[in-house]
Amino acid sequence: MTKKLMLIEDEELFQDLFKEIFAKPDYQIICVNNGMEALKYPRQDLYIVDLGLPGMGGLETLKALKRKFGGDIRSIIITGYDPSIDTRTLQDYGIIEVLQKPFDIDRLKTLIHTIFLQ
Repeated sequence: MTKKLMLIEDEELFQDLFKEIFAKPDYQIICVNNGMEALKYPRQDLYIVDLGLPGMGGLETLKALKRKFGGDIRSIIITGYDPSIDTRTLQDYGIIEVLQKPFDIDRLKTLIHTIFLQ
């Protein structure tokens, strides 16, 4: 079954890299620049969200997605800022992992693969 991944990231270079790395028949990739764009799409299996998005920030975006779709939204946060997020926030927003930029792309691949095996 095809897994739906959405990258919410305002850096186009990272979007292009992400699409190239995850271009596989078993993944459907959608890249958007901000939270408002993300809300225009149907529910995805996993969201990879930049914490420092312009306008609606990463946590605000996850909150809006959770409100729109109900239930848990599985997500990975990527950030160039301080990645310390308290445990309660992680649970409330369905955040599985926080990755500090720059991060090892193999770590992200392994994480996504592991999430989809669950």
